Amino acid sequence: MFTYSGSIKRNYQLADGESVLYLFTKASVLITDKRVQKLSSPGEALGFTSILLEDITSIQVRYDTSTWALILGILAGITGLGAIIEFHALGLLGLGVGAIFMIYYFQSLESVIEFRSPSAGIKLPLKYLSDMNIPDLVNKIEQARMLTKK
Repeated sequence: MFTYSGSIKRNYQLADGESVLYLFTKASVLITDKRVQKLSSPGEALGFTSILLEDITSIQVRYDTSTWALILGILAGITGLGAIIEFHALGLLGLGVGAIFMIYYFQSLESVIEFRSPSAGIKLPLKYLSDMNIPDLVNKIEQARMLTKK
């Protein structure tokens, strides 16, 4: 068992011969030479996801966002504009709600590295990688993945 005892105490179970490649404590993500593992962060509902490197089908860097907030913001804004003609106060309320959803949408935009398998996905926000070279991270994981397939 590998225990990280920083500001967040976590117990990570390592298999025999397994070694840690990266540990992102703030994101609760552990990457070893055999798997990628995400534990729920403090304050989140209990959760655990683990993907074996041999099962990873893709690693991609992309923007992650809250699409439902964009849709609700647009709908509330359109409803507000339509209602402002007939019911002034209700229209302003609709515009206000639409603006809140749009602000939330833009605040929720973040770049992530996503590890995908046919049955699960793990997102690692890039803000937790500090100055790490992302292509080097991906290459190191892919090299370990190729070694596990042999």
